[in-house]
Amino acid sequence: MHRNLRTRGAGLLLASGLALAGCDQPGPLSAAARGTAPRPAPPAWAPPLLETDLATAVPGTTTCAGAIGGLGPRSAEARAVTGWARDPATGAPVRRVAAVNRKGRFVGFGDGGQPVEGGRGDVGWSLVTGAPAKNGVRVYGLDAERRAACLLGEIVIPG
Repeated sequence: MHRNLRTRGAGLLLASGLALAGCDQPGPLSAAARGTAPRPAPPAWAPPLLETDLATAVPGTTTCAGAIGGLGPRSAEARAVTGWARDPATGAPVRRVAAVNRKGRFVGFGDGGQPVEGGRGDVGWSLVTGAPAKNGVRVYGLDAERRAACLLGEIVIPG
């Protein structure tokens, strides 16, 4: 009987050790948690704006109500920025947002019209910008029809 308990105990100890050894392997969320996930593709409307600056591509200004909410998930080469924005005259969500560096060049793009907590409706937005930006980026809502932009705020993106 003692021999049977010893065999079972050794088997249980071996199984536990093998189970714990499996914990050293990366899990399915490890790349995102470590910030090594690939950078998401920009929205379909954004590629023509790459390599251009705000003043050339969107020369007009407009008003909008909104703000930067904060930083979202990180990938290997980028960081998400989130917030909310709406047209104060119509209440409609701002559908396009862009991040611009200190030189006025586009460095990130995203889409609006996403649900937001706190009763604001579908006026949330999320964009992806290159990281880090220790000098900060400015985030603008873009009105494609009027070729106009409204400033939503500025944020520093830590490395």
